Amino acid sequence: MVLSKPASDSDLTMHATSASRYVRDSLPRYEMPENSIPKEAAYQVIHDELLLDFKPKLNLASFVTTLMEPECDKLIMESINKNYVDMDEYPVTTELHNRCVNMIARLFHTPLGESEDAIGVGTVGSSEAIMLAGLAFKRKWQNKRKAEGKPCDKPNIVTGANVQVCWEKFARYFEVELKEVKVTEGYYVMDPAKAVEMVDENTICVAAILGSTYNGEFEDVKLLNDLLLEKNKQTGWDTPIHVDAASGGFIAPFIYPELEWDFRLPLVKSINVSGHKYGLVYAGIGWNIWRSKDDLPEELIFHIKYLGAEQSTFTLNFSKGSSQIIAQYYQLIRLGQEGYKNIMENCHDNAMVLKEGLEKTGCFEILSKADGVPVVAFSLKNKKGGHDEFEVSEMLRRYGWIVPAYPMPADAQHVIVLRVVIRAEFSRTLAERLVHDITTVLHELEKLPPKVNSEGKEVHVNVEENWSNGGVSKRKSDLETQREITTYWKNYVSAQKEIKRQKEFCGALISLCVLRPASESDLLVLSTSASRYVRDSLPRYKMPESSIPKEAAYQIIHDELLLDCKPKLNLASFVTTLMEPECDKLVMESINKNYVDMDEYPNRCVNMIARLFHTPLGESEDAIGVGTVGSSEAIMLAGLAFKRKWQNKRKAEGKPYDKPNIVTGANVQVCWEKFARYFEVELKEVNVREGYYVMDPVKAVEMVDENTICVAAILGSTYNGEFEDVKLLNDLLLEKNKQTGWDTPIHVDAASGGFIAPFIYPELEWDFRLPLVKSINVSGHKYGLVYAGIGWNIWRSKDDLPEELIFHIKYLGAEQSTFTLNFSKGSSQIIAQYYQLIRLGEEGYKNIMENCHENAMVLKEGLEKTGRFEILSKDDGVPVVAFSLKNKKGGHDEFVVSEMLRRFGWIVPAYPMPAGAQHVIVLRVVIRAEFSRTLAERLVHDITTVLHELDKLPPKVTSEVEENGNNGGVSKRKSDLETQREVTTLWKNYVIAQKEIKRQKVMAS
Repeated sequence: MVLSKPASDSDLTMHATSASRYVRDSLPRYEMPENSIPKEAAYQVIHDELLLDFKPKLNLASFVTTLMEPECDKLIMESINKNYVDMDEYPVTTELHNRCVNMIARLFHTPLGESEDAIGVGTVGSSEAIMLAGLAFKRKWQNKRKAEGKPCDKPNIVTGANVQVCWEKFARYFEVELKEVKVTEGYYVMDPAKAVEMVDENTICVAAILGSTYNGEFEDVKLLNDLLLEKNKQTGWDTPIHVDAASGGFIAPFIYPELEWDFRLPLVKSINVSGHKYGLVYAGIGWNIWRSKDDLPEELIFHIKYLGAEQSTFTLNFSKGSSQIIAQYYQLIRLGQEGYKNIMENCHDNAMVLKEGLEKTGCFEILSKADGVPVVAFSLKNKKGGHDEFEVSEMLRRYGWIVPAYPMPADAQHVIVLRVVIRAEFSRTLAERLVHDITTVLHELEKLPPKVNSEGKEVHVNVEENWSNGGVSKRKSDLETQREITTYWKNYVSAQKEIKRQKEFCGALISLCVLRPASESDLLVLSTSASRYVRDSLPRYKMPESSIPKEAAYQIIHDELLLDCKPKLNLASFVTTLMEPECDKLVMESINKNYVDMDEYPNRCVNMIARLFHTPLGESEDAIGVGTVGSSEAIMLAGLAFKRKWQNKRKAEGKPYDKPNIVTGANVQVCWEKFARYFEVELKEVNVREGYYVMDPVKAVEMVDENTICVAAILGSTYNGEFEDVKLLNDLLLEKNKQTGWDTPIHVDAASGGFIAPFIYPELEWDFRLPLVKSINVSGHKYGLVYAGIGWNIWRSKDDLPEELIFHIKYLGAEQSTFTLNFSKGSSQIIAQYYQLIRLGEEGYKNIMENCHENAMVLKEGLEKTGRFEILSKDDGVPVVAFSLKNKKGGHDEFVVSEMLRRFGWIVPAYPMPAGAQHVIVLRVVIRAEFSRTLAERLVHDITTVLHELDKLPPKVTSEVEENGNNGGVSKRKSDLETQREVTTLWKNYVIAQKEIKRQKVMAS
């Protein structure tokens, strides 16, 4: 969340000595530079600045993994250009996702048959997983209440006050009352008895935490289940349980296997777990597993068609990288149960080393338990001189350690704790070093004068101090005293500790155990290339019992991924598949940093993009915006802001606020439908018509009423790339608002067009130059030229973002503001976005967008020359070429063309246009920056080849035409399946006979 502003004029530019061999001029901090700079300079500027970040390994505030094996890093970079949502194009990646879901489900004792598939989904982290789980509980409860004819407008959820902030976000964003069981001093987790007392007929679920964020303690899920079973029996309710196992889900199965907390308990209906915590993967991967299909309402699952084949999706995000999915599968087969058990036991042992070391100082009370997540939470027994845990935390930073200090949740806020998370990469040597440095800090604190009492400007301390005059002096101001203290300890440390600290400050990497080949199972993964390391097959849907060599894990996954299509030839996707090596290097250098712990680069990117969109800002005024996983999250945040602002206004006016709606074209991306369905907003769609495939502004404004929270305009339709007329929409809506007294605003979904229009259509008015445009989203991973997993939402002003939606969290070491649906996620894409903005500048983006447009024209002209296609895209807009067959000879349509192009390596989707023109079938090619003119010409050649082949095929059979049989009568039609098999066999044999040699040459080129 961008809430800061530059401190001085000097902050508006930045200098980089290391980059001076390439550039001499300063770069603007909060605006895109006009000109490009050398890629080496962009790398050096960012690399040098990132040296000022703390070492991720010493960030003990975070549960997120910061170290993986080189073989896994290699797999990550090999797959970083694959968009996970393109399931049809990357079937092996999808298969690896399914294997992970099934392995984790079986780890959690999901009641499945031997060959039955589990129900689950991969997410960006546990925040998204929890929101999906909560949404499923809410919708299932609503459906049951509606069927019973009972009110369904006041759902609630029962949790402990110690839940992670994402639960509070879920409750506030999805309008569910959060009923919190307060903790007490000495008992810092949810009391199951008190939780069950709070349950009523409106409770959608009780959430239990397997590993509290505050002290790592497991809540008693078994007792909760037993008490809730009894209450359900007495009341006739069926209140379920969700287990938030974000931290503990990959710990309990391995070192507490007898503990009943999962699907062994009948009321547990869903479980989330963070792959990027003790699943041992870099930030950006979580999982949610449901007990059965009955626990996930079908209405929440969307079925989309415009990526080349029908796909099912239940996520809040859409486009995102595949790397973390692949990395999770690597860890599961590489380590197996044996490896995870060893690592978790090591973490537990290292936590005990740290705990015992702290206890020996005699200064700390340990507030964490021996069993649970390997976390050590501790507080000072005696705050001598007023020096508290916050000061210990601050002083430890001098030694490189990030150890957060924060208050416990309600009702134990008076208890302040320090917390150390023991991750797999935190060795025993580091634990001992940390104890040493904490002891040193305690000795330094003892030598400092007492802190100032904050009750007045000049006050006496409780314990009188003797000064040289023998009396009691008045205290200096807070600022003066703190400056003296700071100077004192800085000088002390410089004199006494500098040499020793430099020598001793290093850590040893923890080595993971390897070793035996895995056991057999019915469903196996076979890999010949891995046979040099392991001979036995691996179970497909269960974690192997034993570890395997890291080289074998790499080879197995690498070989399987060869079956995915080449990302560069995936013309269904808008997502970037190629970046410069210097940026790839930065991506890997920062892949172990958790985005939630950083701030400066998101601020710069938000401000650059906001100024690109003509946000009305003063020269030193900071923009309001947020970085997201993609435009899906950005759109949901924007829609939520519109909804809440509209609700607040209606409440203030004493008017009903239970029927919000949003007006869009039928051509909107599926995330708008998700927003409407998940956040309970009516979606009023303007149907398209043949020849006009975007929203008609006149019809849109006609649909607006007093309950309309906003009108959404698309700058670059998913279907044909066309820009909607935002200027006309703004003018018509201004007039309607004037007539009615309403203030209906506009949101612009510039996911695709936001990085195109400013550079090649600078005079086009579509952004904050129009007064009714209040927010804009854009995808950094589309024409922002970054790999999948980055989007942005910019608001016109603070007034357009209700303060109540912003959360302020403290348990990461300092107060942070957040307005996102996700929490932990990788920082690489943020850094990659900043690289592109300063590397390319306005000049570079303009050149690339013009090249894309010209290559689109080459493809368009080539298709027109065939005489077989009608072009449905416009020359202006996103560089997309959408086209349909003029004459479907022999019944062979666009779907057949799409399928046959796959033989040449091309992924060109075919799909129907949206409501109002569903009968129009189109093929669509997205021209990305990495799609060259040579490829455009090659594609035209291959399409022409396919057309010639189709001309030689027999007509497709239709069930309406009769055939003459040998007996002179009329025979019955064969089934569609039989006929299609015959046709398929015919053209396959033809192609094999005529084209095999040529195809091999083409593919090789």
